[in-house]
Formats: sequence, C-alpha cells, structure tokens
Amino acid sequence: MFEVGGPDVLNYAEMLQRVARIRYGRSLPFMVVPLLTPGLSSRWLALVTDVNVETGRNLIDSMTNEVIVEDHSIEDLVPGTPMGYDDAVREALADRAMAKLKR
Repeated sequence: MFEVGGPDVLNYAEMLQRVARIRYGRSLPFMVVPLLTPGLSSRWLALVTDVNVETGRNLIDSMTNEVIVEDHSIEDLVPGTPMGYDDAVREALADRAMAKLKR
C-alpha cells in the first residue's frame, strides 16, 4: 500500500478556507458548534452544497482521521512532482465545471 499526497500539510479548517478563497475570492465565516452530530452535519452539508447526505456523512466521519503522508516510497515508482493543494482545488473545480457543461 502506498501513501499519496501533496507537499501541503493542512487541517480541515485550513482546507475549507483555502477552497473558499479560491472559489469565492474571500474567506467564509467559520464557527465550531459543539452539539452538531455527524448525522446532522451531513444533512446540513447536503442542504448547503450539492453533496448528498451519504457522501457528506463519509466526509464528516473521515475528519477524525489525521492524514499526513509519512512514507514517500511512491515517488520512487511514479515520476513527477506532487501537486500543491491550491492547484489541486483549482483543477478539481475546473473539472467539475466542465462536467456540468457536458450534462
């Protein structure tokens, strides 16, 4: 098994804020709510985005796991330089926009 990641090490709040700056040109309000359950959070996510409840629940559940690449052995097998987070977000948003145009 290989670990794959880019050069950036970010927590989830930093990731969300960077996506907001890239997509909307500004940061968005961020509030920690201690009483929100994963089930309620996934429903809220589905309400304010186009992510369905099941995908939202999987994303929210995964936020308890710290994911930092420690084993870089994949770089010996796959040529190239890992993409930075901001560039990956821009590419994902562009791909998403193209997919919507094709519908």
